Amino acid sequence: MEYWKIGKKIRELRKRKGLTQEELARKAGISRQTLSTLERGLLGRITVTTLIRVLHQLGYELDIKERKEAFFFDPSMVED
Repeated sequence: MEYWKIGKKIRELRKRKGLTQEELARKAGISRQTLSTLERGLLGRITVTTLIRVLHQLGYELDIKERKEAFFFDPSMVED
């Protein structure tokens, strides 16, 4: 998964609701800096609980689904 896409989507949803980062952060009980980090896709620094709280304030929830088979390139399979 490309984490920046999650951040981009959260920013899009926040703006669609007409909320500033400060307003959404306050509603979710997090700092504006944490929300900014999330919106930039730096999810390694964000807990799942924080992500769920932000999504909840935006009217969304976290959903887990089966991953589609992805193409995997194995360089050892290439003939010289």
